[in-house]
Amino acid sequence: MGPDDASTVLARSFSMLLIDDKPDDARRVAEMFQARHTNVFCDSVEGIPKACEYLHQTGEFVHADRPDLILLNVGLPGPSDQDFLRIRQSTPDWWDIPVIAFSSPGSEADREACLAKGADVYAVKPADWEEWRVILSALIKVYSRRRL
Repeated sequence: MGPDDASTVLARSFSMLLIDDKPDDARRVAEMFQARHTNVFCDSVEGIPKACEYLHQTGEFVHADRPDLILLNVGLPGPSDQDFLRIRQSTPDWWDIPVIAFSSPGSEADREACLAKGADVYAVKPADWEEWRVILSALIKVYSRRRL
């Protein structure tokens, strides 16, 4: 089974929350998965305050579903990725949602800080959209199996 077959191993739909400051990139990631995997959904929010609203299901996100996986852009302006990871550490309801921190290109200090504050995986952002698809499909497959 190849990485493109991630949706075939899912017993139910799989949802991701992408926290990014670039709406066009977030939109492309969401479209890429929704076009290839009918049961993989990707919502995106711009910044940490919106991510917290989404995860607490408040404000405009009162009807949002709990994500199965969080993709966190490292280097966000305003409240940072580190702030989000600290908030996650203090919110037990979020502990079981895996967080994958993506950086471009990132430093060893960024990696160590993210992992120390609770990110499950730290990765450098893929250079092109095909690499994004392969990496995220593989991650979905791994994390969906953890749920089964």
